Amino acid sequence: LIIIFSGRTFVYANPNIVVTITPIASLVSMLTKDKADIVVLDKAGGCPHHHHAKPSDKLAIDNSDMVIYIDENFDSLISPLLFNYQGKRVKISEFDSIDFKGAKERINWHFWLDLKNAEELQKELAAVIIKTFPELKYDVQENLKEALIKLKNSIKNLKSIKINY
Repeated sequence: LIIIFSGRTFVYANPNIVVTITPIASLVSMLTKDKADIVVLDKAGGCPHHHHAKPSDKLAIDNSDMVIYIDENFDSLISPLLFNYQGKRVKISEFDSIDFKGAKERINWHFWLDLKNAEELQKELAAVIIKTFPELKYDVQENLKEALIKLKNSIKNLKSIKINY
């Protein structure tokens, strides 16, 4: 009761979310904005299967509340870094709504380049973030609405582009 009547408010620390690559980090950031701290392991923008893990990567993961990655086959650096990890693991390849089909029946690990997949990923990630961090529910729901509108507008704009040869 003393705390309630003292007029003090408590601010919770932002969740720490580690993401392996910048495109996925951008999508997560659209959902969380300033309500989570996002750390990207492969900041160079390359594919993570060319990224060489550093001690700082392991430290970032160990100090995070959530790790988001595509798959051990794509994010080859992630498996040894997740050894003994106690936080929430989010493996995008387990999302049924994402279409990983590529040309010649090969797996398209760069699935986010399809805006429909980006839209589905936003929905999936929002659900996981809300379940893991319920205090972010309202913000993530509002940000998801905004993000989906931006993605839909991008799809419309792409369809309206006419290429002249």
